[in-house]
Amino acid sequence: DLGNAIIEYMKTDLFDYTRENNIYESPSRAGDPAHPELWEPTDIDKTAFEPYFGGLRPLGLDTSELCMMEPTVPFSMEDTSEFFKFTGKLYGIDTAFTEYDRITSLYWADDPVETYTPPGHWMKIAKQQVRKNNFNLAKTAELYCHLGMAEYNAGLAVWKIKYKVNLVRPVTYIREVLKKTDWEPYIETPPFPEYPSGHSGFSGAGSQILTHYFGDNVEFIDSTNLVIALKPRKFKSFKDAAQEAAYSRMYGGIHFEAAIVDGVTVGSCVADNLLKNVKLGSGSGQTVANK
Repeated sequence: DLGNAIIEYMKTDLFDYTRENNIYESPSRAGDPAHPELWEPTDIDKTAFEPYFGGLRPLGLDTSELCMMEPTVPFSMEDTSEFFKFTGKLYGIDTAFTEYDRITSLYWADDPVETYTPPGHWMKIAKQQVRKNNFNLAKTAELYCHLGMAEYNAGLAVWKIKYKVNLVRPVTYIREVLKKTDWEPYIETPPFPEYPSGHSGFSGAGSQILTHYFGDNVEFIDSTNLVIALKPRKFKSFKDAAQEAAYSRMYGGIHFEAAIVDGVTVGSCVADNLLKNVKLGSGSGQTVANK
């Protein structure tokens, strides 16, 4: 019957493989001057988080590799390189940390234990817009379906790139190359490679789906983080919010700018391909006429 067929299909999504092969050996960079670009956990108590997640079966797409990227700014330790300049920019933000930077980094941190998580934040924004625009049940289901698949697929794409590129985190680079051995980021560095930014990928995908359903240049107020006593924020558009979410990770000191910019690109690419491949219900959803 249908239920058993779904269960059998679920068994082939490769999730079991990610559990059985959860021991991950990061290519060693410790004491190896030939590979200073390689990531390793920045906390000895933490292991690599979900190193095989990018290999899961995508939803609504034939492959999770449609939007693969290489770093647009190549790794370098030369003080004249663009990579070095990006590091200086990140370090400069930290040394001149403003209240806006601090609150923004916290607003979009979306820690899994305390908040809605990064994909969940975009689901919450969608919920606010559904209520504001009086979407009916069918239209709401279409939106959540597209948004949920886009966030999941963006996660696959980003994680596949992360562990393929395996790029060092800012905290390691700043301590080793800039010789700022006591430097700490404002936000705790998570245990997975630097490039591209996961928050940026989720935000690129989420903003693209919401723009598709509600339109571009739609001003809105996001009250998602009232649950952690952070004031609502006003944005000029969904893509404006995505940019702030993405750059919050640089304010927090855990991503170089290239990972942020390219992460948004990957997420947007995933959402675009999903919208082309998965047609739902009444069509484009560009307006709120179907109430």
